[in-house]
Amino acid sequence: KKRFDRNVGGALAMKQTKMSFTLDSNGNPTGVRGYPIRNTNKTIEEYMLMANFLVAQKLILGANKMAFIRHHPPPDAKGMVALVQLLQNRGIDFDPAALGSAAGLHATLSRLEADMPELLMELVYALLRKPMKPARYEPAGSLEQREWRHWALNIPYYTHFTSPIRRYADIVVHRQLDAILNNEVISGSEDDLTEMKQVASHCNEKKEASKLAQDASDKLFLAVLVKRQFEANNPIQTVAIVQDLGPNSFQLLLVDFGLEMRVHAEREFGGSAVRATTLQEPGKDTSDSSAHGHTKDKNKGRNGNRGKQKGSGGGTDAKLQVMSLSMSVAPALPAGAPRQTIVLQILSCMDVVLHTTVVNGSRLGITPRFLRLREDLLQ
Repeated sequence: KKRFDRNVGGALAMKQTKMSFTLDSNGNPTGVRGYPIRNTNKTIEEYMLMANFLVAQKLILGANKMAFIRHHPPPDAKGMVALVQLLQNRGIDFDPAALGSAAGLHATLSRLEADMPELLMELVYALLRKPMKPARYEPAGSLEQREWRHWALNIPYYTHFTSPIRRYADIVVHRQLDAILNNEVISGSEDDLTEMKQVASHCNEKKEASKLAQDASDKLFLAVLVKRQFEANNPIQTVAIVQDLGPNSFQLLLVDFGLEMRVHAEREFGGSAVRATTLQEPGKDTSDSSAHGHTKDKNKGRNGNRGKQKGSGGGTDAKLQVMSLSMSVAPALPAGAPRQTIVLQILSCMDVVLHTTVVNGSRLGITPRFLRLREDLLQ
């Protein structure tokens, strides 16, 4: 019996929490949790991956350059190098050699999972998603053969065959497979290839739009739930981990919901006396950096912390400095609690209370408010 085994093949599983809501009779959210992944889900996924792989093979052999495949390019190299440096700066042993392949990255993540807290692994996966490039549909003839490869699954070709009731790409694949099984000739003219490229482009566009709509829907339902819970004097408390620091803001991962958000230290977090500081990296001289993280090194980012961040694949500059962000902030609960000074670094962990805000005069948004710092996840 054939099995699509990630551990044997070295396929990379990008773990991410997905929100699952309970609703009342009017369709309003009454609760939320991470969608549970059971062994049955994993078994079904395994067979779906194998089916998609074998169908892709059949299409390439039977439809040649018209084969409708889904390829996944390697991640952004600069972003991956910066990620390794960031983790190493915080004492996480991440082997740079693991970046060469999905199999190497899979092995390194498996080793880390055995030794590190679950909360910290959630953040590692969230950071790892940033330099990843999206998979795309393309006719095989529009790519070099080496580009057919699906990097994350670590296989030479792949397609989407198993979900024709919800994806048009799968219908295209079903039609091609049906033609091949019935010994029909599939034209490979330049005009036909051009038309297939247009179909692939349409499918890529709609898949991305579908993902954005799903994410927006999840955020809206969570915002409604946060508002209802707050008005019922039962505010939602959750764990947040610092992903990234800037001179006036920071990025948080809300672990329970797999949700990332950029938070302005003063405007949204209620902080005052905000001060960004460049810390000493192990084995490096940062004497040319000022107390506020500015640097004379033209290779570093303007504020010595985030470097270049152009696009989702750009990641953080490989010259990233270790930063801290100090501020005075009042805990959200109990009301009227005295302000205290907190110092945040990347991987700092805290408990927060979720509030809602009105964005641009109409859209409901979510804002975390500080409750308490937790112990350093690396201690």
